[in-house]
Amino acid sequence: DAASLVTSYTPGPADMDAGQVEICLTVTGLNGCSPQEDCLTLVINPLPEAFAGADKTICAGSNVNLSATAQQYNQVIWTTSGDGTFTSVNALQTTYIPGPEDEASGGAELCITASGNGICEDAVDCMQLTIQPGPVAFAGEDLSICETEDVQLNGSAQNHMSVFWTTSGTGGFSNPQTLNPLYMPSNADILNGSVQLCLKANGLNGCGNVTDCLTVTIYHIPEVLAGSEITICENEILDLAGTAENYGSIEWTSTGDGTFDDPFNLNTSYTPGPDDLLTQQAQICLTATGLGNCGDVSDCFTLWLQSSPIVDVGDDHAVCQSGIIPLDAMAENYSDLLWTTNGDGYFSDPSVLNTEYIPGPQDIENGLTEVCLTAYGLNGCGEVNECILITYVPEPTAFAGAD
Repeated sequence: DAASLVTSYTPGPADMDAGQVEICLTVTGLNGCSPQEDCLTLVINPLPEAFAGADKTICAGSNVNLSATAQQYNQVIWTTSGDGTFTSVNALQTTYIPGPEDEASGGAELCITASGNGICEDAVDCMQLTIQPGPVAFAGEDLSICETEDVQLNGSAQNHMSVFWTTSGTGGFSNPQTLNPLYMPSNADILNGSVQLCLKANGLNGCGNVTDCLTVTIYHIPEVLAGSEITICENEILDLAGTAENYGSIEWTSTGDGTFDDPFNLNTSYTPGPDDLLTQQAQICLTATGLGNCGDVSDCFTLWLQSSPIVDVGDDHAVCQSGIIPLDAMAENYSDLLWTTNGDGYFSDPSVLNTEYIPGPQDIENGLTEVCLTAYGLNGCGEVNECILITYVPEPTAFAGAD
């Protein structure tokens, strides 16, 4: 109200642009007295302005450069809702160094305050700083497989945009861009005995990448050789010399009732048992326990037991001096036979069981002869010899006297 002593004045745009305005109060005198006027100058201070800048996203472990703008201010000051620090809190251009709590909470609000001239209020503007955690990758623990197996991978990753598997070998992945692919080892991988598989995680918002690796040990299937089929004599002990590769342990076993000197040693011996001797055979097996996930492998051979030769030529007996002596013997488990004598007679066939002995003059004169039969065992299983005594009885004589 311009006609009231107490009023208010609202500056116009031109006043603000000019920065001041002159305000005058004029009073009209009573009874024709001349009017009086008094003026004052109103100085208009502009309001401060501040702009902290647009919101920003940085990677964990990084600092952020700030470039604010401000007008109509005496000074500026930066503040944070977090625990980081500014390289200069009173500069428009400064650097903010995030603190541990900032990174843990994922960011902070950064504000700039511009202090106005005179009585004007401060201007405050804030921007949101987002801290993007770096990528994390875990390929998994080292593992082992058998050469016949594929590798089931179970990787994990955080704060990633994409993942990718690589190998130090020449095998292939079912899909290298997933966390849990299958890896198929190549022949070269298997030959090398191990391969390194690495998981790479690419970070969000360009926040770098990280790689983690695991080692796959590839075990070969056991190879085992017990030996070849063999025949030994029933009174012998079998020496064993097996071979094995790619195994954790070995053990000898038998289908019979014999015993091993040391069943857990490649080089050992086997003593046949009574049942073995009765059946004249046993299966001898060598089993190798596989490494890792590889199964057991066994190899067997047949042990044949050869019985010793047996011979029976009968009892001692007496014959007439003039007779041919038939010999009837019994023998088993033999390859060859041979009749012999300590006399000067001879055999009709010295190589057969049933033969004849024709005494010689010295036999008759001596009155007795020893004849022996030797049986030679099969497969070199020794020999056995048995003898009898033949006594020669003179022919009876009679003399009736002279005519």
